[in-house]
Amino acid sequence: MIQSSIGSSLWKHLYITKQDWNSTDILQDWNISCGYFVSSLLKQFNLSPASYANTKSLYQALLDYGWKEVHRGGKTENIPLGSLIIWGEKQGTEKKDIYGNTISGHIHIGFYIGGDQAVSNMSDGFRDDNQPPKTPALHHYTYNDTRTITSIITFNFTMTLAEQFSQKSPTMLVNKQLEIPLISQFQEDLEKLGLRTEEELTWALGASEGLKYGRMCGPICIAMAGKYFKQDHEDILSVFYETKDKNYIKTINNQDIDYHYWNAKAGWYYDGLIKKAEEAYGLQGHSGYINPQEESFMANTKDLLAQCIDNQKILICSVYPEFFTDKRGGHLVIVRGYNWNGIQEELFFNDPLTPIIDGIKKPRAISLSQFLQSRNGQYIVLNK
Repeated sequence: MIQSSIGSSLWKHLYITKQDWNSTDILQDWNISCGYFVSSLLKQFNLSPASYANTKSLYQALLDYGWKEVHRGGKTENIPLGSLIIWGEKQGTEKKDIYGNTISGHIHIGFYIGGDQAVSNMSDGFRDDNQPPKTPALHHYTYNDTRTITSIITFNFTMTLAEQFSQKSPTMLVNKQLEIPLISQFQEDLEKLGLRTEEELTWALGASEGLKYGRMCGPICIAMAGKYFKQDHEDILSVFYETKDKNYIKTINNQDIDYHYWNAKAGWYYDGLIKKAEEAYGLQGHSGYINPQEESFMANTKDLLAQCIDNQKILICSVYPEFFTDKRGGHLVIVRGYNWNGIQEELFFNDPLTPIIDGIKKPRAISLSQFLQSRNGQYIVLNK
């Protein structure tokens, strides 16, 4: 996108209306539009809190937003691609604001794109392209040693989710998601997994009578986890068929405990699902609970979320279907990602109840607050 902006006149003007109701171009026909150009591109990816016409204001805002100084030691190979270069005041020039007042210390800002090249808004003096003046240009990153670099800043694109949560002013994670395949619990998808008749659906997955595809979210989540780690999946029918009549022994504190996979009233037990994930796909897992009534519920949930996403683990949570805010639990979904856009915290998840529309099904998104209001605190974590 940076290189595609070269030669564009999109950032030449920005008009405001003053108290006398006259409109004024505060960018002065490109003359001081470098900050507006840079911040407008960054804002599209939520790497800047806003678009700025004032370059000094932009620079300070980016530092507050999580951008860090680059210590390059005079070497271009130490400058990360996409970093921002800030050049000092240009000697022998004088800028004025829209009221005619002299602007002291007009700095310049642009993108570093590798080698010895940068892209910033400029006239035709040092351009290395054939594009028109007063537009973003490709040029030497030091203006052929005629302009001093006062600062280079970069954004840590590899920052973990846990590190993001610890920041005072968290920045957006761009598509911080796990690529977990989405499987629907509706028949069009299930037929591909070897379930062909209503009797098979009811018996193998525990669908309740009168609710054709009920109580199947657990097995479907296990199938998604298996496909994520193995990039294929076993026939669900062979994995879960007749499981309801089986039980197994789990040792706790040196005592053997008899566990069942499934209960006609409650559906699939968490320990039963974890056992099937181990048997079918060789996965390791554990279940847990975070009390929604405790003040630390949100913080502990975000810690769990960060741990799973940063370490590529499957997190299965119990929520109420369709996320009614006055009810908790009853349905299982897989959390696949998290996003902070500067205004709202958003969660990405795979929902077995996702409908198939024209053969297409898509991961869903919801605000973190709405997700937490519908979550009962129980969860399963699976890992290879």
